[in-house]
Parts: sequence; C-alpha cells; structure tokens
Amino acid sequence: AEHHFSPYGTFADPFVLAAAVAQVTSNIHIGTAVTIPAFMNPIRLAERVAMVDVLSGGRFYFGVGRGYQQKEFKKFGISMDESRERFIEAVDVAEALLSNESYSWEGKYSKGEDISLYPRAVQNPVPIYVAVLRTAATIDWVVERGYNAMMGNPYIPDPELRRSLDLLREAHVKADK
Repeated sequence: AEHHFSPYGTFADPFVLAAAVAQVTSNIHIGTAVTIPAFMNPIRLAERVAMVDVLSGGRFYFGVGRGYQQKEFKKFGISMDESRERFIEAVDVAEALLSNESYSWEGKYSKGEDISLYPRAVQNPVPIYVAVLRTAATIDWVVERGYNAMMGNPYIPDPELRRSLDLLREAHVKADK
C-alpha cells in the first residue's frame, strides 16, 4: 500500500516495488494494493501502470484507493475534502489513457490534449481493483464502472466488513449487475 511520512505501509511508490517483482518472477500476477491517484498527475499515473504492465508481460493489476490519512493529504497540500473528486478524476483519466490510442480531457484538477502513452500497456484493459470499505457512493461507483472491489484490512480483523459486503451487494442490485 502507498503511504507517506510514516513507517505504516512502508511504500511511498508501489510501482517501483511492482517493477522489481516483475523482473524476478515470470508467472504470478502483480498488483498494487493500493496506490493513491489523488497524489499524482493522471498522465504519470497511467504511464507507470503501462510501464509495469509491459515489464511484467501483462501481469499487472492496478489497485487504487481514495486515501484516508489526513496527514498525508496535508503534507501534499491537498484538501481531504477534494479526495473523492480527485480520486475519481484521476482513475477515469488514467483508465482512458490506458484504453485509447489518444485522449483529451479537461477536468477540475487536470487536463490534457491529444495525450498518447508509450509504451502501451500489454493488457487492454488493465484490470482495475478499488479498495472500498465504508463509503456507499464509492462502492456504487466501483460497481457502475465494472471495477473489482478490494475489501477488508490486511492488518487487523475489521468488524465493519459485513456492512461493507452488504453495501456491495446493494450496489450490484441497484446497478442490476
């Protein structure tokens, strides 16, 4: 998981670790769990995804999360109040850049005209996994977009996991998926 300014999580850049793992393995799938798109320009984000996918021969899973540590947002100079909007915009743009030969957009936090990524990712689409737990609107968005959901805390048992799974089921019913 991507974390900054503390020993918790230990990886400021999960893409570096993923690229290193890709070089010493040949069969396993490699993924980030998670990167925080709100902290990064979406062009650079998509370039990193494409590069790790190429280095792994198409074995990369792109795991993202909204971020939740106030201290990290503050030190990056980003308001936590913007976290959801920044997250969604960055994921939308990165996915579009990875899926299209060329892409233009004008968002609230970023813009680009006729952007093409090189090298191109091996996979099209690159599988996207989203860490979700308690926010119904984000879970609804994950289901609507057809992304994979990552739930739970790998460090401690989470008593709220049942509620998260209920929200995921409800989102699938609403989306009729």
